[in-house]
Amino acid sequence: MPIRSVKLTGTAQISLRLLRENIKARFGEPVWGQTNQRLRRTIDTLRQHPFSGTAVQEVEQLGSLGYRQATSGMNRVIYKVDGETVYVAYIIDCRQDLQKLVDTLVLMT
Repeated sequence: MPIRSVKLTGTAQISLRLLRENIKARFGEPVWGQTNQRLRRTIDTLRQHPFSGTAVQEVEQLGSLGYRQATSGMNRVIYKVDGETVYVAYIIDCRQDLQKLVDTLVLMT
């Protein structure tokens, strides 16, 4: 079944905003521009090859199965395929603790 759309969840939008703010503060606007382009290419690739990502250990330990991740430079795009749609759940720095981010996002919502 072909993928018809890729959607960013609310948590993906928040985690992307946090990532953008962090990169811009630490490395500047040009680095964010490059990172953003790379992330867009990675997310575009998910439409063509949705099962190319690897399983996400941290999420499975929380009891959520079926999540995959694609690496985009120094970042992780964590997503789930449901029917004809890829749902991006989180976009985070590879060095960031996913569990800590999930806890933070729960407090923000």
